[in-house]
Amino acid sequence: MVLGIQLPLWVSLVFFGFWIFSFLQDINSTVKFKGFLKFETNVMVRLFAKRFSPKQSMALQVCFEIFVVFLSSLVNLDWNLSFPSAIALVFGIAHLTAWQNNKKFAKQFF
Repeated sequence: MVLGIQLPLWVSLVFFGFWIFSFLQDINSTVKFKGFLKFETNVMVRLFAKRFSPKQSMALQVCFEIFVVFLSSLVNLDWNLSFPSAIALVFGIAHLTAWQNNKKFAKQFF
C-alpha cells in the first residue's frame, strides 16, 4: 500500500529538470569566480573545497545530492519518483537562491 501523494511522471521529471538546471547555474556562478568558494554558504561544498580542487568539490557535491535525493526512496520504502522529485525540487530552490545570491555578490564586488 502506497501512502501519500503520487505525482504524475511528467511533474516529477519537471522537478528533476528544475533541480539540474538550478544546480548547473549555481555551479557555473560559483566556479566562474574562484574566490566564491571561501564565501560559499553550503557547508558541504566548503568541506569538499578544503580537501579537493573546485571541480572535484562540485563533482562530490553532485554525488552527495544524488545520494540524498534517492536515499529518500529508501526511507519511504517505495521506488516511486514522487518523494525524490519533491526533495529535488527543494534542492533546486536552494540552488536557484544561491545562484541569485552569487549574481548579487559578483555585482557588488567585481
